[in-house]
Amino acid sequence: MQSRKISIIIPAHNEQRLITTTLQYALSDGILTECHIIVVANGCSDNTVGNVNTFIQQQAHTLQSKKIVIEVLDTEKASKTHAINIGIAHAPAGVAVLLDADINISGQHLLNLVNCLSEKVLAASPKLIYDTSQSSRLVKWYYAIAAASPYNKAHRISNVIALTEKAQKKIGNLPNVIADDEYIRRCFHHSEYQVITEASFTFICPKDVFNLLNVLTRVERGNLQLQKLNVKDHSDVQGLSAPFTFSVNYITFVVCKIIAKYRAKWQFFIGKINQWERDESNR
Repeated sequence: MQSRKISIIIPAHNEQRLITTTLQYALSDGILTECHIIVVANGCSDNTVGNVNTFIQQQAHTLQSKKIVIEVLDTEKASKTHAINIGIAHAPAGVAVLLDADINISGQHLLNLVNCLSEKVLAASPKLIYDTSQSSRLVKWYYAIAAASPYNKAHRISNVIALTEKAQKKIGNLPNVIADDEYIRRCFHHSEYQVITEASFTFICPKDVFNLLNVLTRVERGNLQLQKLNVKDHSDVQGLSAPFTFSVNYITFVVCKIIAKYRAKWQFFIGKINQWERDESNR
């Protein structure tokens, strides 16, 4: 039985192909009740808003019986952090779950995630399962190492983030940064967040190395931006890199990381800081 008030905030930028699948997946097991889902369409030039409204109409009976409200807010500014700020400000009091628009997670696992929060655990993300079944060989080699990283196993607060009211106040208004997940993680000491095994979701990895490098470059550029803004890391996660193994997997991992770092530094140098590369191979 669900006992905590939950708001699910989904920033969505041109996600017309995926947004209804994300909503359907969260509701399909019938676990969630009395929750408020807010889709914040930001800078969309496609039919994201229309698709959400159509979903609301088609699922009206289910939503009413489960006392679930789905609301879509539309803002012209294409910014994920701006969308998150709007969603949190608009949400009723209680736990907020930030959910990326391309992530499928069940209602049961969302509830498990929320239920692990406490006075001490202010933020939590689910265990991440990498799916490389559609990926090229190089991408498979990269994620064979990334999946074993201590950072990814215990410190990766991303994609799906549950936040207590105290956590939301601690974060405050997110600045205009591209590393939104990492910014949120850095707001807490490592004792205040958890990656839990009672909840999980499957991350569909990029199909090719081009899209992989785009995503990795964005991550590295986001970290450079946080460094430039002097956003301190309150958790000691330095040195939590992938374990060394002299193998083709490890070599691929290191080479991809090096390329991404130098691409990010060059983009940062020429002023291309806030562009948002994402994996287009799965869209």
